Amino acid sequence: MNRFQISVLSRKIILSIVMLTVSLSFLAAGDRSEVWKRMYSRAMTIDQQYAIMQNIVAMDDPSLIEVLDEALAEQIASLEDQMNRTERAKKDELMRMIVNELSSLKAEESAGTIFTLYNNVDNHILKADCLVALGQIRAVDLVPQISTILRNLNFNTDSEQQVAEILAYAAVVSLERMRDLRGFEQVFYASQGWYSRRVRDKADEALKTISDDPTEPILSILSGPDSSYKTKLVALEVEKNSSAPVENKSRIAVVALNEGLRYSPNDKTEADQLAKLRQTAMLILIENQNKDEAVVEDLSKAYDRAGDINERLISIQALGVNGSDAAVAWLSNKLSDYNSRQLSGIAANQTELIYIRQMISSLGLSGNVNAKPVLLEVQFSDYTPAVVRLAKEALANFN
Repeated sequence: MNRFQISVLSRKIILSIVMLTVSLSFLAAGDRSEVWKRMYSRAMTIDQQYAIMQNIVAMDDPSLIEVLDEALAEQIASLEDQMNRTERAKKDELMRMIVNELSSLKAEESAGTIFTLYNNVDNHILKADCLVALGQIRAVDLVPQISTILRNLNFNTDSEQQVAEILAYAAVVSLERMRDLRGFEQVFYASQGWYSRRVRDKADEALKTISDDPTEPILSILSGPDSSYKTKLVALEVEKNSSAPVENKSRIAVVALNEGLRYSPNDKTEADQLAKLRQTAMLILIENQNKDEAVVEDLSKAYDRAGDINERLISIQALGVNGSDAAVAWLSNKLSDYNSRQLSGIAANQTELIYIRQMISSLGLSGNVNAKPVLLEVQFSDYTPAVVRLAKEALANFN
């Protein structure tokens, strides 16, 4: 049969389809499904398949999932067939139609077929549809594979950035809809990646949906040797703004504080980023009223490492909130040193007085009676009446 004969036959079949559509409107849904199934199996050209598939899809019938899956598998099997550009475009549109309908029907059993299609086509729009569909049907067994796809896109060096962005956006949507914690890390990196604002904002939004408690992947990002200081800070802020339990937020804050102390900056930008990391971590510990004695050593190191007044004040405040014996001992020793200097005639300067006042307040709020001796000592160390009054107010907390 030549091309002309096939073309004439195709027109006749399509006309028959139109007439049949009207006739089938009087049949029950199950009967209509069976008729369309038989018709699709007999279609001879891509145009006929497309026309028939439009009617199958219009039924939106879950009982046709198997038919749709088989139709998609057949299209995949014939991907290597010789076709002209028009036929290839029609075939891609047909496969998109099937994929989107399987997605709409949440056909989890078709995940394997859809992913096979993703791996065997070049059309990036069709590939993106496959990724979104896998998320829609919640094909959670494929979370590792889709995460890997997104990871590779995050490190994209391909000149076709527009294509990479389309696929990255689809991968983010897919992982967002799956709501599986295993997808969190690569979505996080996408939110910080090379992409346009549209992709980064979508990834940032998806992080809130994927998990209420992202502690484990945040821990991995925060501790990762390849994570920049800026990335570590963003990871800490994501945990802070999440719905994770207080104890998990404190756990992450302790790790972040340690990360902020273990590195030496190469320039002012890095120094500022590490300082911000330490300060944010300590503020979380303050907010959560963390009293873990194990963190006292790092809090005291933060005081010594501080590049400005603000960080030192935050560390003093965090030690007071901690209130453990170790924290109160450190604050008492520091304050006692200032007391000794004051008595010997070396008056505290304005900056030192700021620290002294915060130490007095923190010791008073510590709730630890071990703070009383140094607070009593303040009253007899030749400070101004205002400082002495502050010490008396702090002591009143222990009455």
